Amino acid sequence: MVFAFSLVLSLNLKGIPQVQNRVNGAPTVKVERIRAGGIDLVLVRGKLSELKPVVIWAQGQVGKVESIAGMAVRGRAQAAINGGYFDAYSNDGIADPYHTIFQDGHIESLGSVGSVLGFGADGKALAERGNPKITGQVGSQSFYLYRANHTPGANVAARFGPEWGARVGFSGAFARVGADGTVIDTGNGDPAIPVGGSVYFFRGSDASSVRRFAPGARVTVKLNYTNVRDQDFWAAAETVIGCGPLLVRGGTVALDAAGEGFTSSRVTGGGARSAIGVNATGEVLLVCGSGTFTQMANAMKALGCNEAIGLDGGASSGLWASGTTLRREGRQISHVVALVPR
Repeated sequence: MVFAFSLVLSLNLKGIPQVQNRVNGAPTVKVERIRAGGIDLVLVRGKLSELKPVVIWAQGQVGKVESIAGMAVRGRAQAAINGGYFDAYSNDGIADPYHTIFQDGHIESLGSVGSVLGFGADGKALAERGNPKITGQVGSQSFYLYRANHTPGANVAARFGPEWGARVGFSGAFARVGADGTVIDTGNGDPAIPVGGSVYFFRGSDASSVRRFAPGARVTVKLNYTNVRDQDFWAAAETVIGCGPLLVRGGTVALDAAGEGFTSSRVTGGGARSAIGVNATGEVLLVCGSGTFTQMANAMKALGCNEAIGLDGGASSGLWASGTTLRREGRQISHVVALVPR
């Protein structure tokens, strides 16, 4: 039986270093072995006042795969944990991510299942169930997108950015937008992605949308969140990490895995599992363990998290900190959530 009020016990297990780095004399990350929610966990703690959560893509590109350690070292991270679910069994060699990622002012992946955890520049963090919708404005006309940096189907309205690569790699109707947010040109084919800019890409029933993109017109894009507690926070969030299910919201266990689309027995069982959360003292926690969604939700609450979501599990679950692999993943993955110095 699992109790939400499980005691949190520190276990200094043999062979697991207790790591605490310092930058300018201030602690940045701390590694612990913990028992909470009835399961054994390894976790990394860091202060949001010192560390910024970011997503690092495998090989610097959406759709590739790499080891957690490789991404962490390349990104000069203090710590890193596996990110959300992705197409680990791709037939075309593209490991498409399945969840929302927003950072540096750009939507880099857009999810349709799961939850989101947002981080503000002031250290505030909130988790909500669901994913945003994208609407845009080009000149006086509006448009919408429902994909970002994802292998296009027969019908698609998508954004591709430099994080996807040098070219889209697929043919369709396109509008290239420069780093200044204005339309460079339009056409049909496989376009190059402008440095610092984007390609708005349309196919099939959505192909006519490209007619709205007149060269020289200004393009703006907005993420629209519904049923959230603080619209101003989400409008200004510097990093948004999607996966799920939602584990803790407002200090209360808020689990509804099936309602968020997590129904496959491959992800709902009691195997390896990862999570990320934030506590009331402004610490971000990267957590790995083995158990059910319910056990992990109870564990994150017991650890003092006010907000927490689940991440990918199984062979993808892994954790790295300060040059040490604390839990080795069983396969290369598409991205990590990393903590980098502010």
